[in-house]
Amino acid sequence: MSKLLKSIVTVIDLFYQYATRDGECDMLNKAELKELLENEFHQILKNPDDPDTVDIIMQNLDQDHDKKVDFIEYLLMIFKLAQACNKIIGKDYCQASGSKQRNHHHQHQEEQSETEEEDKRQGHSRSSREENNSYSRGSRRSTKHRP
Repeated sequence: MSKLLKSIVTVIDLFYQYATRDGECDMLNKAELKELLENEFHQILKNPDDPDTVDIIMQNLDQDHDKKVDFIEYLLMIFKLAQACNKIIGKDYCQASGSKQRNHHHQHQEEQSETEEEDKRQGHSRSSREENNSYSRGSRRSTKHRP
């Protein structure tokens, strides 16, 4: 099973692990939500021990105002948490690898623009340059595959 699929199954499993505690297996009541938050999100909650924290989260999640969190409302919480984590974690990924790739792509675009301008000055048409490029790529491929 892929990492992403395992993660999705984990998100589902956790919902039902906490939702089945009071007998109504498709909803989280306030006590179940509190337990889920304390056990699964203690590290990221600002005030995990504050009793108002669960009330505030419940109010934000409970869109139909039934004082319970259904699976869709739970998924919205997971989605919002993923967005918040991405703001922090995503920067690290981009700084580690993405900025180099963007700079390389930008540099390649600049080189291509300079080549096109030089071709115009020398009177080469774009189609003849593309034919030359495709020939070069084709000949490079054939030499790579030779023993």
